[in-house]
Amino acid sequence: MDSINAQPRIAYVSTYPPRACGLATFTRDLARAMLMCGQVSHNLVVPIEDHANAYCDGVTHMIDQHNRRSYISMAKFLNESDTDVLSLQHEFGIFGGDWG
Repeated sequence: MDSINAQPRIAYVSTYPPRACGLATFTRDLARAMLMCGQVSHNLVVPIEDHANAYCDGVTHMIDQHNRRSYISMAKFLNESDTDVLSLQHEFGIFGGDWG
């Protein structure tokens, strides 16, 4: 952040509606609440894509759940972005691979 009084810029990595998942609903509601109460200057939502959903509502970046390179690419993007805080929601099964 640029100054002590600046609002943080938050990126949320999780599932996200229209995906039917409790974490998706939680992430959407958390991101909206933070904006509505003026606690952040902007949100960046990065949903975990399962190829069954069409995202909108300001979603510009996604992670392909089953493509390891997609995670690496998004990590590089987020590291180079102006994001101050990363909110990472985890639940077994939403991230690809054996340990997902």
